[in-house]
Amino acid sequence: RSTTTFATKMERASIPLVLILFGIFITTNAKLMYVGSYTGIHIFDKQSDGSLVKLSKAQVGSSSFIAISNDGKNLYATGQGDTYASYAIQPDGNLTTFNSLSGCASGKACITTHVSVTSDKKFVFGANWGDGSFVAYSLWDNGGLHKLTDSLIPLAGDKGDTYKNRQDGPHAHMLFQSPGNRYLIGIDLGADKILIWKFNNFTGRFGELRLKSLPLGSGPRHISFHPSGNFAYVLSEIKNTISAFRFDQVSGIFTDLQTVSSLPKSMQGNRDASAGEIRTHPNGKFLYVTNRNAGSDNVGAYSIGSNGKLSPIQFYKSGGGSPRGMNLCPKGKFLYVANEIPQDGKSLRAFKVN
Repeated sequence: RSTTTFATKMERASIPLVLILFGIFITTNAKLMYVGSYTGIHIFDKQSDGSLVKLSKAQVGSSSFIAISNDGKNLYATGQGDTYASYAIQPDGNLTTFNSLSGCASGKACITTHVSVTSDKKFVFGANWGDGSFVAYSLWDNGGLHKLTDSLIPLAGDKGDTYKNRQDGPHAHMLFQSPGNRYLIGIDLGADKILIWKFNNFTGRFGELRLKSLPLGSGPRHISFHPSGNFAYVLSEIKNTISAFRFDQVSGIFTDLQTVSSLPKSMQGNRDASAGEIRTHPNGKFLYVTNRNAGSDNVGAYSIGSNGKLSPIQFYKSGGGSPRGMNLCPKGKFLYVANEIPQDGKSLRAFKVN
């Protein structure tokens, strides 16, 4: 175990996994942690010092992103390329499969990329990178997937990325409820857009669509809201930027505040670097991002001012290559980073934040 400084102080531990790691989610009791990967969903028991003890061999199939219901009883996952899957979380933390449904309504390969579940556990939402579609599913009372209630491909790619052509078409990358649950917020990497919908909780269908544009070629990937719900931060994969907005929870309007680089000064302008994940600390005072590729492989820490604006603190090595997934435990005492490329045989890193 090694020590370093993170925000005020960070202590880093290594967990010996040689995996391709993606999504990280921690149950509401802050005791169990689930990590999605190409080799399945891995389950860990989180110790009081933040270290992790693996509970079992990888369960179920490949999953690039996972989500857990607020009551901690169900887990949802992007499945083998083109499906969404539902599971029950047993008292010992293991998973029992309910069912899976196709994520594709367009007839094309959809490549399921992101999944979320509503706070009342009545619907699951998905974003599909391959065909640019956003989907909604109703749930059974036991949390299993019931049926597809709506599917939309609302946009086209704006072709702003002329370097790697990552905007040749729409590439939906995230979809979930806004703070206050009035709106659905979608992110489309290929179209440089934030999408804002009203959602009909009776029919399960998307309502009127409004758009918030980002600069051409940004490639927005994920969004993270401040705990107050009044600020939002969008991480853009192509331009490696963090866009800060004031968010009106009643009207659903995003108002520009600031745009900063997600990279350290020495790497800004590197077109081969690629931003990965963004998370806001539960205390609302800090924000974290991961940067991948081109030797970046770091976690950036930012302070959040009372006006919602960001100030960079420092950048720290992620302890591996291509840190794609990252999450904080509910109380914010520990931060976990999932690297796609292991270092010294270890892919998953645990950090203590003071």
